[in-house]
Amino acid sequence: MFEAYNWPGNIRELKNQVERLIILSGINNKIEATLLPPHMKSNAFSVKHERRKSTRSSVKNILRTVERKVIENELKNANWNKTIASRKLGISRASLNNKIENFNILRHMLC
Repeated sequence: MFEAYNWPGNIRELKNQVERLIILSGINNKIEATLLPPHMKSNAFSVKHERRKSTRSSVKNILRTVERKVIENELKNANWNKTIASRKLGISRASLNNKIENFNILRHMLC
């Protein structure tokens, strides 16, 4: 919950919240979520966090898809000559081989 919270008050708010939780926890070695203020536990906070996580993963997926398509196009244009394709892409041949493996790009799928 701490990592996901937006912390609009930045470090000052974080510091105050940590001090508050230490005081409220007393002699316990564990700080329970029940000690957190309502605004950190609210449903709106959870929804906002999930939306932020979803956007990050969407952007990551889009970038991954674009990278794969660019690599596939260069391989096709170079007639699967990895040396030529890697030069056009500005990466080493070893990096290109790693990307081909990671993206599971198959030659027969591109021809």
